[in-house]
Amino acid sequence: MSRFAFVLLVAFAATAGTAHAGGWATVELGAPAPKSLDSGEPWRVELIVKQHGITPLDGVTPSVEITGEAGAVRKFEARPTGRPGTYVAEVTYPSAGTWKTRIYDGFTDAVPHRLSPMTVAPALGTAAAPADGGFPWPQAVAVALVALLFLGGILATLGLQRPRLGTVTLRGRAA
Repeated sequence: MSRFAFVLLVAFAATAGTAHAGGWATVELGAPAPKSLDSGEPWRVELIVKQHGITPLDGVTPSVEITGEAGAVRKFEARPTGRPGTYVAEVTYPSAGTWKTRIYDGFTDAVPHRLSPMTVAPALGTAAAPADGGFPWPQAVAVALVALLFLGGILATLGLQRPRLGTVTLRGRAA
């Protein structure tokens, strides 16, 4: 009986350890996150998934999830690039503001990898940023208005009559 219990104990110990072995992965960005983005501008995110932080891992489906200040959530699936453990996703932030970015490794997705909040600028072509270097009409109108006010002030001061000084007599002669 004791021999049977010993074999059973060894079998239990062997299977318990292997049941929880592995099971985690890390994700690295192929390039640093950009310092600034415009809304609507795609960001090509290269993800490198490594099992146990070492071995490039193929056959998973990593993704990038973004959450806006108002709670809008978008998820972008990554596709394999052909290099071991390397995937790419095209992420587009739909509007300006601060966005939270989470990366799921596609292996367990139990705990997402978080990036620092991303500040996204208004899209090119809006009033805040002309798209093609076009003429900045709002600024030109403001400058013209200030110039007209300045010119009006000068003209107003020129039209004032200056007080006349009385006649000055110098040694008996009128000047």
